[in-house]
Amino acid sequence: WKESFSSNGIGYDTTPPNAVFINDGTGRQVDQNFTANSTHLAATWSIVDIQSGIQSTLIGVGTAQGLDDVVPMFSIPTSQTSATVQGSFQHGRTYYVTAHVTNKANLSASLSTNGVLVDTTAPNCTHVLDGAVYGYDLDN
Repeated sequence: WKESFSSNGIGYDTTPPNAVFINDGTGRQVDQNFTANSTHLAATWSIVDIQSGIQSTLIGVGTAQGLDDVVPMFSIPTSQTSATVQGSFQHGRTYYVTAHVTNKANLSASLSTNGVLVDTTAPNCTHVLDGAVYGYDLDN
């Protein structure tokens, strides 16, 4: 009589997570270019790994894509696909949110937004024209 044993197999993942998209703001369909909020920035992303799954997700904010020189990378739940980051963001500067995801095979992918400009000032309105055609004023 012989005994035999077998396992349920072992997975082999040689690819990093698939970075699909990342947007500034809370919308999956719309990328925010400007914000008046100088204390919070938001980002939404899709980074998936169907082979081994996501092990960790880090996000940070920087003054260029891939940097975290404003808000250092911090861990968030792996199920999260959006985040609002608290910080002190200066008027007139562009900030970039970066998501860094590592799968269970220890392979990583990073994706940065195209940037959001902090604009805390109201528009400067010098005059209003009331004509239906651009540049034409009905009172004149």
